[in-house]
Amino acid sequence: MERRRVVLVKGNRPPAAQMADSPNVISHGIRIADDFFHRLIGLLGKRRLEPGDGLLIDPCSSIHTIGMAFSIDVVTLDRSGTVLGTWSHVRPWRMKVFGRDTRCVLELASGSIQRTDIEVGDVLQFLPE
Repeated sequence: MERRRVVLVKGNRPPAAQMADSPNVISHGIRIADDFFHRLIGLLGKRRLEPGDGLLIDPCSSIHTIGMAFSIDVVTLDRSGTVLGTWSHVRPWRMKVFGRDTRCVLELASGSIQRTDIEVGDVLQFLPE
């Protein structure tokens, strides 16, 4: 079953001001896990995560990479989409618990944080594809 996908944009300009080929577009392939089943499964069973793809887990305040076959980058966000924290190259068989302000977690291909220059305090928007 294909899950809803969104475009991930860095910046807080109104969505109408964003261009599909803007340098602020980080990804055109973010899937959303917003129900119990899809949050539970997450990226388990995948052999890799392609650059530009990711998974937004909402709501979420902790993750694990137990059973995963690859490393990921992790970004925590508050309700407004502000980046609270970033972790690069989180290896398999790890667990992370985040602060109470965390509303959702974005899992990206390893190396994505550095490639897209995501930093604490950035505002990320998720626009319908």
